[in-house]
Amino acid sequence: MGFIRSMTIEDYFEASNLWQNTPGMGLRGLDDTFEGIKFFLEYNPELSIVYEEDGRVEGTVLCGFDGKRAYLYHVAISEKIKGRAIGRQMIKHLEDVLKAKNINGVALVAFCDNIVGNKFWDNLGYHPRKDLYYRDKNLNIDNLYVKKG
Repeated sequence: MGFIRSMTIEDYFEASNLWQNTPGMGLRGLDDTFEGIKFFLEYNPELSIVYEEDGRVEGTVLCGFDGKRAYLYHVAISEKIKGRAIGRQMIKHLEDVLKAKNINGVALVAFCDNIVGNKFWDNLGYHPRKDLYYRDKNLNIDNLYVKKG
């Protein structure tokens, strides 16, 4: 039986391996390095979580807060624990943490062609916005996608 706990930088290599092997997940050249994730975890203490089972990281959710709402990144579950509602439990756990911190909204980005991921989010009540476009701008040429979807 596993458990949910706060993510630490010591989880990085197992988490990174999980992300590399998760279909539909995008990874960037700088943001998703050891240093990038270390910065993210320090900037958003106690918001990112892992699911640990038998001493191994089998699930991750990165969560950041910008002062208005929380954002979810790198939600990943290993093949070993798929189908056991662990992902649902992790999101519920994190939503409870956010509510306790008086954070009133949460958002995420999922690639349009990530059918499994988008079905997961639909089932949890995360619906696509029809009234806006998501836009971003890369400010560092070294931060390009190294894995896209």
